[in-house]
This record gives sequence, C-alpha cells and structure tokens, in this order.
Amino acid sequence: MTIENDKRNVLIEKAVGKAIDECIKDDVLKDFFIEYRKEVIRMGALGYSAQRHLQAVVEEAKEISLEQGMQIGEKKGVKLGIDIINQLNCALAAAGRNDDIIKAANDPEYQLKLIRELIDKDYG
Repeated sequence: MTIENDKRNVLIEKAVGKAIDECIKDDVLKDFFIEYRKEVIRMGALGYSAQRHLQAVVEEAKEISLEQGMQIGEKKGVKLGIDIINQLNCALAAAGRNDDIIKAANDPEYQLKLIRELIDKDYG
C-alpha cells in the first residue's frame, strides 16, 4: 500500500468515524453503529462504495445470465439434434435402409453424410 493510500484510508476512517458519531448522537441506527462501528469504518477504509457494489452486482448478474443462456442453448441444441436424428431415422426406415440406421448410430461421420443426403444439405 502506498503512502497516498494510507493517507486516504486515514481520512476515510476519520470521516466515517465522525459520521458514525453523528448518527449515534442523533439516534440514527444508534444500536447498529455502536455494535458494528469497527466493521463500518473498516469497510469505508477499504474503499467500499455504492458504485463498486453496483458494479459487482452487475458482473454477477452477467455471469448468471450467461450461464443460464448457455444452459438454455444447450437444451435447445440437444433437442434440435434429437429432432434431426429422429428425422434421419424415419427417412431411412421409410426407405427400408435399416442397415444404415444401425451404421449411422455407430459412425458419426456416416450419420452426418446421411443427414446431408436426406435432411439438410448444408447441415453441420
């Protein structure tokens, strides 16, 4: 920590301490400030601010949203994949190509070839 940060922290501690004294004197959250005085001063000295708190909340919300979006996307992707495989199997069964159903189930490259041949030429 630099000397400048030390000075800033001392000034913040004094300012927060003074504000706490005023609150206690005016009976504003008096019991709270008496009990948690040290913690409140320490938080102020650490540079806690509403803006930093809000930024942390926003970052956490972004992470949660991204994770939820990925889960939704994964579920939709799995469903889409299942739908395509079902379409492929139905098309192969209708054409009497049961051996291709079995081969495709064990060979992803062959399966992709059949999807492009029977379902979607641009797939994958």
